[in-house]
This record gives sequence, C-alpha cells and structure tokens, in this order.
Amino acid sequence: MAKSNTPRNDSQNNQPKGAFFPDRLRKRMSEDLHLTGKAKRTHDGYIRAVRQLSDFAQCSPDKVTEQHVRQFFLHLKNDRQFAYGSLRVASSARRSCADVIAPSRSMALAL
Repeated sequence: MAKSNTPRNDSQNNQPKGAFFPDRLRKRMSEDLHLTGKAKRTHDGYIRAVRQLSDFAQCSPDKVTEQHVRQFFLHLKNDRQFAYGSLRVASSARRSCADVIAPSRSMALAL
C-alpha cells in the first residue's frame, strides 16, 4: 500500500499525547457524549480520536482546519492503514466534536 506524501513533523513525537487538547474542551465533549447516552467504549474512542486529530494537527480541536482534517484522514488510511470501520469512528468523533466545540464550523468541516 502506498504511503502518504504528507510529511510528519518530528516535533509531534516529542509532545505528550493530548498536549493540544485543552482540558476544558475535553471535559465539555465528555459531558456532551455522556448526555447523549453514548456507551463507554464509544465515549473513549471519540475522545481518543479527537485527541489524535489535535495531536496530528498540532493545535486545539477548535482551531483544526478542513485541510488538517483531510490530511489526518489520509494519514489514518494510508500510513496507519485504518480499516473502513475505524475511519468511520474517527469521522463520527470529529463530527461530534465539531458540534460540541464549534457548532458554527461543523458544517464547514463535514466529510
């Protein structure tokens, strides 16, 4: 399988996981997922996927651009060889996050 041409910044490996996912946004997303009745595994998977996106983009989830999202999904598919189902979980998490932390931008980042 072909590798993505997206260069990964080596400094990403030096950052602790979640360094770009502020506690206030994580807590708000967690509360909203709880209110919607998501199962614990779904909740944990969504939080993990949003943390991975913010780590990849090296910015807070509320600052992620459409280009970041596109490059992230190409990375998951091509470099990490995610299966279709795993990509759907990441996509659903991203949509859920967009609805929670930036509802006015959620339509712009729709896949």
